Amino acid sequence: MLTIATIGPKVRTRQDIKRIIGEGANSIRINFSHCDYDNVGEIIKYIKGSFPKISIIGDIQGHKVRVGRCFDKVIKVTNDNIIYFCSEDRYSDILEFWQHRNELLVPLNIEEQDLLECSVKTVFMKDGSMEFEVLSKQSGILQCRTVCGGVIRAEKGCNLPGLNRKSKEVNKKDFKDIKFCIDSKVDIIVYSYVYDEKDIDNFIGVVKELNKEQKYNPRLWAKIETEKAINNIKLISSKVDGVVLGRGDLLPETNIYKMALYQHNFIRAMKNSSKDVIIATHVLDSLKEEEKPTVNEMNDIFYCIGGGVSGFMLTGETSVGRDPVNAIRVLKRATEFYSKVFKKS
Repeated sequence: MLTIATIGPKVRTRQDIKRIIGEGANSIRINFSHCDYDNVGEIIKYIKGSFPKISIIGDIQGHKVRVGRCFDKVIKVTNDNIIYFCSEDRYSDILEFWQHRNELLVPLNIEEQDLLECSVKTVFMKDGSMEFEVLSKQSGILQCRTVCGGVIRAEKGCNLPGLNRKSKEVNKKDFKDIKFCIDSKVDIIVYSYVYDEKDIDNFIGVVKELNKEQKYNPRLWAKIETEKAINNIKLISSKVDGVVLGRGDLLPETNIYKMALYQHNFIRAMKNSSKDVIIATHVLDSLKEEEKPTVNEMNDIFYCIGGGVSGFMLTGETSVGRDPVNAIRVLKRATEFYSKVFKKS
């Protein structure tokens, strides 16, 4: 059973890494959405040298929508505030006539055509905890009312249900991150926000291009985070070594009532598969603040193990949670206990 811990502000020193591995983490995830190569390179070197049996996972962000890097503000918005979203490729042009307006304009790292073609009714941020109702769309600009506020800054993750999910080529950042993973010889490369088999073909093509010498063969995983990907799970999984159900983004991409159905369909589709099948995010959310898990979290882990999953990925529980070591300890104990139960039955 894979017990995956994510590196972050609460797990970044050698001592931190040693402690979570000591408590049962057998895989370490590095989120390439937020990292610098120098620091990550040192972490990889340390793990490979001190814990050679630990798998290192490089998580590539894929076609994740984010607040554009060109957004140079950090602003807190409150409920009922009116804000505007536009595409990053038009942001500088729009700003020329926007300066006199006392209204917030936020660029998203998508193209204007994506906004023109979409039927988005809600914009979410931060795994759905921030919400903006779309009031109108004009000339590629979304006017929105803040339903649940929070802090807006560059590179903050966004979800736009209704956005036209078209397969795209691997972008420049992802190409660079994949190259770093290959040069560093990470054990597993995860490609996030996969929609269909064409996305996987593009990803595999880049890996092969950058790994021409074939000095090592990383396992390749696809992260499933949209309804389209759930519907294409059989085709996607046939091309990779494993699949990850990314519940953090799947939730705002769909809705909370459909989550159980999509998870059930995902697990059922992969049952008796030889692939790695991983459940990620919202595994032990309560442990970000509390000492003990909830009954619902234990029920979820029990159900997933009974369905045949091969591992769980902790994200915020270890990267920013109050006690990452405790989160790993609880997950390890739960997976070991429930795995024994199912072996006996």
